[in-house]
Amino acid sequence: MRGYALEALKKLIEFGFSKLKLKKIWASVAAENFKSFNLLKKLGFCYFSSQDIYFKAIDEKVFSKILFLNCERWIYSN
Repeated sequence: MRGYALEALKKLIEFGFSKLKLKKIWASVAAENFKSFNLLKKLGFCYFSSQDIYFKAIDEKVFSKILFLNCERWIYSN
């Protein structure tokens, strides 16, 4: 693993908080996708809930984990 996802997400989070002035960023990952879930946790995201999410593009429900990251937590951890 080369860390491309980690670096890309860091840049996206920085852009969201600094340029777009977001207060909170939400993410969802398929429940069985442990690598993505752990990556988000490593970046400071907090688990919120698990639920079925309908994805129109694939016309399918996917059981997913929902996480969020507050701007204050991001600033404090970086």
